[in-house]
Amino acid sequence: MVGADKCGGKITTVLHILPSFDMGGSQRRVLQIIRDFSCGYHHFVIALDGCYRAIDSYPDSSYCTFIKDVVVRKYLNPNVKGGIARFINHFLQSCKNILYARGIIRDLSPDILCTYNWGSLEWSIAGYRSAVKKIIHSEDGFCVNEAATSTLMRRCVRYFSMLGRNRCLVVISATLAERATREWYIPLYKQRHVSFCIDVCPATPERLYSTKQDGYNKNEVVIGWLGMFRPEKNIGRLIRVIHKVLTAGYEIRLIIGGTGQESERAIIHDMIQEYAICDKVDIIGYVSDVSQFMCGIDIFVISSDTEQTPCVLMEAMAAGLPCVSTDVGDVRNILSLENAYYVASPKSEDLFLQHIICMIDNQELRCTLGKANRLAIKARESTCNSYAVYSDLFSTFSMT
Repeated sequence: MVGADKCGGKITTVLHILPSFDMGGSQRRVLQIIRDFSCGYHHFVIALDGCYRAIDSYPDSSYCTFIKDVVVRKYLNPNVKGGIARFINHFLQSCKNILYARGIIRDLSPDILCTYNWGSLEWSIAGYRSAVKKIIHSEDGFCVNEAATSTLMRRCVRYFSMLGRNRCLVVISATLAERATREWYIPLYKQRHVSFCIDVCPATPERLYSTKQDGYNKNEVVIGWLGMFRPEKNIGRLIRVIHKVLTAGYEIRLIIGGTGQESERAIIHDMIQEYAICDKVDIIGYVSDVSQFMCGIDIFVISSDTEQTPCVLMEAMAAGLPCVSTDVGDVRNILSLENAYYVASPKSEDLFLQHIICMIDNQELRCTLGKANRLAIKARESTCNSYAVYSDLFSTFSMT
């Protein structure tokens, strides 16, 4: 099924397990790993929710196989109520999932198993006493109920999943590294802190900044949001703020790009209609060309309750955009020193509003911050260690 290695020599097989392969930061990082390690490797990808939309950004399938016939299993029976009964149901279903995962791991017999985030930890556990030589679990974010702290059950499962010499935890932010040590008791020698970077296009900030989407009022300041529709992204916070900005008489437009949970999308639609701002908010759905999206806006915003190192933030910075964000994860450290001032606590919606208005009012400030962000993200290239870390992890099959 894998075929011959075009680089010659033995092929190392890597199985990637993700809760979803819809386009997001985690999926972009996986695609970067697959591209970086194509010669001498063959990658298998399984999305547990059956969504493979991120394949659109990956045209070459010669060294990667997307396995789409895996049966998706639910964790809980929605008819089971009550704490103990719910826990037992969850435990029994997880045991079934682990046995199912062991069967697939046995059939594919990968050299390396890579799992991503909480939704795939059952597969990491399923790798115990298998032929897999190395198990790498990556954490790059939390759902909203883990933004502040993890439950005792999740702490125990994460700790248990790291037992064994051939296991390693990869984290993408200083926040995650600190929690892995303090909450999950993962030894430092089992952790790897990976810094991913993005390509900075050669176009100048002035050229990018002056571009607007066709059909928009040239006098409007265009504010953009891009990501996955999930509760932790708290797009409702942004909608409320935009309503206040419009009520104050500012001439703006909000563009929301991305896909995700239909329930979240419905909430967004309801809020937009409730505030009667449908003519000032465009929900454009899936964005295949992020650079083009960034070229059409003046200010990029992040309204999340929890983030780590958002790829989309770095893409906005590379496009020469000023950014307003909630103070989550490593966002403040990623932004330029000049732009870091325009970061607000998730608890301070008024400050978030003030930062957006400040940028709307001052085109010169937007241009200055955009240039500073572009320089900052270019300087970040020197700290990018993803290739070096994964080269080491993929070539050594034991942790000491």
